[in-house]
Parts: sequence; structure tokens; C-alpha cells
Amino acid sequence: MPLTRRRILGLVPAVAGVSLLSACGGDAGHGGSFMVDDETLLPPLGAGDAASVFPSSVASGDPTPSGVILWTRLEQSAIEPDQDVFWEVAEDERFLRRVAAGRVPVSVLSPESDYALRLDVDGLLPANRFLYYRFAHAGVSSRAGRLRTLPESDDEVASLRLLVASCQDYTLAYFHAFGEMAQREADYVLHMGDFIYESAIVPLRPINLPSGGQYASSREDLLTIYRTHRSDANLQALLEAHTLICTFDDHEFANDLYFDGERPRGPDHPLDGDPEAYECHRQHDENQGHHLAC
Repeated sequence: MPLTRRRILGLVPAVAGVSLLSACGGDAGHGGSFMVDDETLLPPLGAGDAASVFPSSVASGDPTPSGVILWTRLEQSAIEPDQDVFWEVAEDERFLRRVAAGRVPVSVLSPESDYALRLDVDGLLPANRFLYYRFAHAGVSSRAGRLRTLPESDDEVASLRLLVASCQDYTLAYFHAFGEMAQREADYVLHMGDFIYESAIVPLRPINLPSGGQYASSREDLLTIYRTHRSDANLQALLEAHTLICTFDDHEFANDLYFDGERPRGPDHPLDGDPEAYECHRQHDENQGHHLAC
């Protein structure tokens, strides 16, 4: 039976309503206004030291028939306050056949999001296509990424190729499989959650949290974990090569973060040992967030 977009969305429910960076990227960055300008000039692909300005490389996710979310993160020390962040999408790897381009004021970058940039280009791209994208700042080009938009709702799709991943923990294992997946031909990467773990207790590849604890208890702890995961070359290669579709899971915030009416389910939950805060959050949950500030 031919696959329409409706059937694809039935197979991949994570497409609808899930933000790439709130679900699988953590440091959400800026999703607001930007300028579309096809006359924007970027430095040549490969110009400058990409890793020194864009240390987490690039990623794309949340595809629609007319766009995706484009993501990158800038190194704070490399940010030039009087220069914009440029972006472009093209049909070819050499960026000779441009589809869309523009700029984002560097002022949108902030330490609260670890200087990450999330760019929603929905409405600017053709449907059901592989395209290439990149960013640039201060004369330096990021590495290029490849994205894929969704088919239109009435398109017939003969096949759908997904790479599936879940439960990745930088401290527990190496990501060689992601390097192999980056080399495979596929339409999308479907990530089933636990893009990070909130813990830093396994010594194979240790992460030193700013709080000094073994479990994330602050924004900076979580940003440190995300930043460390995204420093992995194999994970970078995977996200450069394939557009990401993802779902939430608990470890991206805290183990068993939901409440059962008595206590947090996991012994390592950040509200353990604080019954007053826990009770407030439990009531907040029962009242669907109305009139409570914990």
C-alpha cells in the first residue's frame, strides 16, 4: 500500500509537536525572528576552523513538508558581537544552487542556552527533498549538514528508511555505532529518547558537573552534559548526515521524573530529601499547573 504522509506520521508519531532541541538537544537556543535574504554572502565552505567557532557542529530535526529546525552552537570566546550569524540551504553539497539564506542577529545568543541557535525554516524549503545547510560567523563556515523534508500529505511514498536509536549515555559507552549509522543511506534518524542521562557516575568517559554532584541539579549541569555528548565526533557525524525525529524520555531531566502520589519513583530523583518541594510539585501535577508556583 502506498505510504501517504498521514501513514508516515502514524508510523512516526514523534514528528508532530516535538521540538528537536527540547526533546533531544537540551540547549534549545533561539527560535524567534530572523532575516531571509537570498543575497546573503557566506564565506566558502571550509573557510576557517569550524570546530573553534561551531564546536558542536550542526543538526536538523522536526521536519515538515516545507522546512526543518536547523541547529548549531557557537563557542562563546569566538563570538564577534558586531557580526551576524549567517545560514544557507542549497540543493548541492558545494552550495552552488541555493534554496534559501539569511542571517540572525548575534544578540539572540545567550549563556542561558549555551549560545545555541535553533532556526525554524518552515515554509522556505521544497517537500520530500534532501538538501544541504550550513552556518557561518566571523568569516568561518560550519561543517555542512544534510537534511530531508517530509513528503506532502498527498504524496505517495514507496519506502521509508529509518535509523533508530535510544538510550545513549556518554559516560557508559563509546558511540562507534553512530559513526556507522552516519554512513548508511536513510531518510531520517528516529531517536526514541534518553538523548542524555542526567547522571555522571560511570567512569568510562567521566563528566565533571559544575555542581560537583553525580546527578544534574542545575541548568549548567544539564548544559554541561548536553555539551559533552555533542562533542562526540560520531554523534556529530550522525546528526550532520540525517534529520532527527525524536521523542521525550525521562533521563533527559531526571530518572522516573513522574510522580505516583507518594514519592518520586527513582532514588536519584532531585526532589528526594525535599518533601515540601515534592508535595508542591505533586499538587501542581494534579491541578494541571493551575495556581501553583513551586
